[in-house]
Amino acid sequence: MGFDNVVSVYHVVEMEDDFESASLTLFAMVRECQDRYPDWPRIVYLDVNGHTGDRVGFDADMFEFQQEFIIETMGPFLTAIDMPLLSVWNPEPQQNNLPDQLAIQ
Repeated sequence: MGFDNVVSVYHVVEMEDDFESASLTLFAMVRECQDRYPDWPRIVYLDVNGHTGDRVGFDADMFEFQQEFIIETMGPFLTAIDMPLLSVWNPEPQQNNLPDQLAIQ
């Protein structure tokens, strides 16, 4: 994997963003990458401003966003993730069959 065939997705979650808005924004960014650069390896870089709390240093929304949404939901559609909670490589091949939209219940 070289620098000329990887899509980097950089997202900053601001203090006014909650779980739902952060999730919808990141999903749309990854979806756009798949549309523009089909099947290219994707790496998400995340920064979180504020949102401090007692869950490994984050409030409940941002802990859940990083652990439940990014790792568990989006993880299969990414090659790697670099975020404040942790940085990981996907041990499986990246999936590219992203749904057209995200529904949060």
